[in-house]
Amino acid sequence: MSISRASGVPFSDKLRFGWQAVKQHRFLLSLMSLFFLIGLGIIWIASATDVAWFLYGFGGFFCLFALVFIAVTIPSSLIHSYEKQVIAKYGRKDEGVVTDTYVEALDAAVTLYYVDYEFAYKSTRQFGTFYLDDKALADRIAIGGKVPIKFLSFDPTQSDVRMRSLKGMYK
Repeated sequence: MSISRASGVPFSDKLRFGWQAVKQHRFLLSLMSLFFLIGLGIIWIASATDVAWFLYGFGGFFCLFALVFIAVTIPSSLIHSYEKQVIAKYGRKDEGVVTDTYVEALDAAVTLYYVDYEFAYKSTRQFGTFYLDDKALADRIAIGGKVPIKFLSFDPTQSDVRMRSLKGMYK
């Protein structure tokens, strides 16, 4: 079940969480809107001058870039922000058990430490994953150890680690 269709969240909170997610991404939305407007401006200039036919393609590229970015990237970011807010307000606290840890080096400067965990809710096992960028904290988390989590009782597949509690637990 999608969180947006969850029966446990009032419509007023759905609107508020959605608006907050949009507000968190207003810089990217503004930047892409600016790209789109620049593209429209270039196309308008091209229509006003007969010799600048190549400007149609240049302006079209600006418009297309902005639209593709908004259509592909922004929805997943908005949904992620929305879901985190729903879990923060309506989530149940519990503890998960660490089942696996692994490392992914994105480049020479950035390394992510992934932790897989599981927890039981209503006789079913649920699974989750989170990542850390703090090597010292990741080294202290062992397989079989506990991690504090929050999950939705109406959709236990949606869970999140309570990071402040995790840092306090593994000082």
